[in-house]
Amino acid sequence: MSTETRIDLSQVRRRLAGEFGEAEKSYREALVLWPGHSDALYYLANCLWEEQRVPEALAVLDELVRGRPNESRAWMQIGTISLLRGERAESDLARAERAFAEAHRINGEESLPVVRLGVVAFLRGDLERAETNFADALALNASSVEAAWY
Repeated sequence: MSTETRIDLSQVRRRLAGEFGEAEKSYREALVLWPGHSDALYYLANCLWEEQRVPEALAVLDELVRGRPNESRAWMQIGTISLLRGERAESDLARAERAFAEAHRINGEESLPVVRLGVVAFLRGDLERAETNFADALALNASSVEAAWY
């Protein structure tokens, strides 16, 4: 296993236990030792999102894709968070669409970015494009329950 993929198990345990504040501290400490570590940035952003700290989560993910522009999972999270901004914030459909399109560009054989592009089109009222996206997602992954449902 490369050192890039190793992270402190206490961070993982805290995050999985729902102790997002404690996990956040651990990820920030890790980033002092290894600035730009992709796993630490990705999971830090997820902890922030779990705490409804949407702008901070997006800023961390933006930092991640600046350093690693081909990090598909980061683009998917940017899209997901932009789509599901939280209780008081509006969706940012344009940002979600850009992020899902980038994730699809990076990893074209994955169906989920295409499904999410369909969701964005659906929310915009572009039913023809949504239907095309969902059909394309099913062509990539015939067992995609989400694409079949839409």
